[in-house]
Amino acid sequence: MRILHICLAGYYSVGWGYQDNLLAEQNAKDGHEVFVIASQYQRTTENEIEKVPAGEYKLDNGITVIRIPMKFEWLGFLKDKIRMFRGLYVNIERVKPDVVFVHCPQFLDFSVVGEYAKVHPNVAFYADNHASMLNSARNFLSRSILHRLVYRSVIRKNYWYLRKIFYVTYDTRDFLQNIYGIRDKLEFMPLCGTLYSRDEIIEKRKKVRSELLIREDTIVIIHCGKLNKEKKTIEVLQEFSKTKIGNIILIVIGSLDTDIRDEATKLMKSDKRIMYLGWKSKKELDNYLCASDILLQPGSQSVVFQQAIACGNMVILESNQSTEYLVSWGNGILLDSTNEISALLSSLSENQEKLCSFERNSFEFAQNELNYQVQSRKFVE
Repeated sequence: MRILHICLAGYYSVGWGYQDNLLAEQNAKDGHEVFVIASQYQRTTENEIEKVPAGEYKLDNGITVIRIPMKFEWLGFLKDKIRMFRGLYVNIERVKPDVVFVHCPQFLDFSVVGEYAKVHPNVAFYADNHASMLNSARNFLSRSILHRLVYRSVIRKNYWYLRKIFYVTYDTRDFLQNIYGIRDKLEFMPLCGTLYSRDEIIEKRKKVRSELLIREDTIVIIHCGKLNKEKKTIEVLQEFSKTKIGNIILIVIGSLDTDIRDEATKLMKSDKRIMYLGWKSKKELDNYLCASDILLQPGSQSVVFQQAIACGNMVILESNQSTEYLVSWGNGILLDSTNEISALLSSLSENQEKLCSFERNSFEFAQNELNYQVQSRKFVE
């Protein structure tokens, strides 16, 4: 089967751990011929945006990536809102897909996908939505003009050609319903992680802990991602430093935004139990997550939540509508305030049997539900 992933509403970055990467990789592992159409823009390891050449190339995993240029480059930042491209229709036609999966329909050329779907009724079209009030429509112009007027009109006109539109969290479902007025064809498809066997996790855990000179009985906490105010990195560092526990270590992984860099660096240097490792690749981050016990992320949403669960971590997250699902297997704790962190860590250090129970539940949760092999069956029939 020929499966086409269209990734034009955001920045498709090869080798990262986002859903557009992992879902396409799973399709390739399952033996399908997989294509990705993306723009010329991608993220760097410093969380900046870089432009790469247009063209076609094949990845080591067999996925063919087709980079197409944007129209209206002269519009500057507005081009990233309009999102119109040269050669989208002709490249879909050239791929001749059996299945098309649109990763987020928030681009004007979603209408081009609709045009192709209209004359190819035997092709199965699907889309998903990652936009919510937590990451989109956060000011009047974005909410009332860009989303309620521009994107809404394009999406509503063309979503009839879709067999399903998946929401990845419950707040993204609410966004589809309340902002775009879409109430049918909806189905839940949670973000997932790369799965490892128990033996693989144990092997990675031993290797990483040996390299970092960390004892097996030490509790390892990870805080990672695009480290900024929204991730509440400063609060995490402050709360961790309040604890006076000897057998606990905090590993911080990711690029620090300039607005918190100085303060965060000072806090990390002031506590010998904190290790800052900088940015790591998806593969490297997975290894560290296999070596850790707890993911501490009391801020904004991240795909690392699911990956940490897949690596058998207990998760400590901010309490909201979407994170409730992520602890539904008794595998974590939700926080109403970051002020709860230090007391919670102290409690867990005194009850490691309970911590082990959280970790076991995470592993089972991921194997059963946060599994792209399982989730991909929803659109590969």
